[in-house]
Amino acid sequence: MKATNKRILVVEDDGPTSVAMEETLAASGFLVDTAADGELAMEKIRRNHYDLAILDLMLPDSDGVLLRQKIRSSTRGQAMRVIFTTGFTDQPAVVEYLRRSGNAFVAKPFRATELIDAVRCVLDDE
Repeated sequence: MKATNKRILVVEDDGPTSVAMEETLAASGFLVDTAADGELAMEKIRRNHYDLAILDLMLPDSDGVLLRQKIRSSTRGQAMRVIFTTGFTDQPAVVEYLRRSGNAFVAKPFRATELIDAVRCVLDDE
């Protein structure tokens, strides 16, 4: 596995999903931090540089869309890439928003290879 210096912030409120994402990304050589809600995510972004944030579309204190806006308006997050994750791909309005947003997204549940492929695609597009 190729080592990388790319830092990823996973913002996911479901514990087992967050752990699985963290382990999958770390095993592929990425440096990974996690946050269970938008407030903690913004605290981490204020303290650290991240190349990519993976945002759950539905969070307990916010949603991924609003969090993405906060990230983009912060000094450290302006250039950060974003991938959304959601389990609501059966809702046409959600899928339509994700397509129009211009951000990559991964539908839950997903295979580890789908997550890694999406991350590499977004980071290779820099």
